[in-house]
Parts: sequence; C-alpha cells; structure tokens
Amino acid sequence: RRFELPAKEDVKLGGEGIWEFLCGHTDSELSETGRSQVVKLSKLLSEQRFLGKITKIGHSPLVRAVHTCNGILNRNKEVKRVKLDCLSELTPGECVLKFNIPVHRRIRELGDWLDAQKDESIALVGHSQYYRLLLGMEEKFKNCDVWEVSYEG
Repeated sequence: RRFELPAKEDVKLGGEGIWEFLCGHTDSELSETGRSQVVKLSKLLSEQRFLGKITKIGHSPLVRAVHTCNGILNRNKEVKRVKLDCLSELTPGECVLKFNIPVHRRIRELGDWLDAQKDESIALVGHSQYYRLLLGMEEKFKNCDVWEVSYEG
C-alpha cells in the first residue's frame, strides 16, 4: 500500500486547523482542483442523464461535500437535498481503530435512513474513507468518483 499526502494547494488548514484535524473536525472549502473536478463531474452526469434518475441527495454536512452536491445539481431545485450527519468523513481516530464503534453506529444510522426512504433513487455525497468502510472495499474512492450501488435494506 502507498500513502500519498494531498498537494499543498489542496490543503487549507489555518489557525486552529491543525488542532481541528487532529481532533477529527476537518471542514474546509473545495480547493481550485476540487471545484474543477465538480464542474467536470456535473457535465459528465448531465451528459449521461444520471441526475434524471435521482429523486433525493443525501450529503455530508461538511462544506466541501455541500459544495460538491450543489455543484453537481447546478440549479436543479426538483431534487431534494438532505444533510446527513452520519455521512461525515472519518475522524483520524476512526481511521486508526479498525473496530471503531462510533463509525459503525453512523453506518447503521445511514442504513436506517435509507430504509425509511420509499422507492427513491438516492445519491449520496460524502467522503471516500467512509464509503470504503461502508462497502468493505480495500481501496478508497477517488475525488468525485461515482459508484452505483443497489441497497437491499
């Protein structure tokens, strides 16, 4: 396995940012790279008519996920947006502890929320390490990756 640090221009930690990171409270704006990725993704999803299938989007409360969600939808007001705290990215502690109870509790919360949605086609916007754990994957998603997953509650 290989670990890569993000590019310097993609890291926006200032003032208390390092302390927030260590405590697991990272919430930063999209970088220029991130904004560019969202524009490309929005165009691709529109071309493939992917968004026409979506009736609701659940998103992490973190700023960059909200901006990604809004950027993908552009001005589409018909798709309901729902902030889901359970989609917050993993804290450093959750990443290190393999059998971490809080993150598994959040995953159950997401399952409960999905179970309550009746016949909806839902997109989720969140963070790659969370989805890696949720789906039992070895590798994490790339930025602005789109995966289609069937959910059988």
